[in-house]
Amino acid sequence: MLQGTSLADLAASGTLALTGYMSIDLYGTGTLSTGNLTLHTPDLRGPNGGSFVIDAAAVTLDNVSGQPGSGPIVPTQPLAGTLTVNAQTVTIGQGQMNVDQYANVALNASNGILFQNSGGTRDLRELDHHYPVDRGRKARQPDRIRRGRAGHRAHRRRHE
Repeated sequence: MLQGTSLADLAASGTLALTGYMSIDLYGTGTLSTGNLTLHTPDLRGPNGGSFVIDAAAVTLDNVSGQPGSGPIVPTQPLAGTLTVNAQTVTIGQGQMNVDQYANVALNASNGILFQNSGGTRDLRELDHHYPVDRGRKARQPDRIRRGRAGHRAHRRRHE
């Protein structure tokens, strides 16, 4: 378990990559701030309903190992809490990553959300994407996509 001074010292390095072979669990309410953050895991879980914020220049979420995740913590608890990712760029990378046990997930990316390789995220009950859209000669302005419980399985992007 990483917490307190150990986690703060790692985050201060500027580039942090964490690998969870079955899951990465974010307990409680808190903030993780670092330059570049990569989370390699099949499951990213928020088991106790806290509000967790990730602030970084770049965030990559993937499951490069391709391993199945452990799923929600049993006994399954009602969805609660919020995971917020604030970054210049969010990359959804290789492999299927599940985000479990959060009622809301927000990906705020001022320079864009990139989808690379054959991967994605799943089990996002309430997902907000905030990212810029190129509107030709007009200034780049943030775009927002919000989906509720219906249709949460596949990412879709709107381009105007």
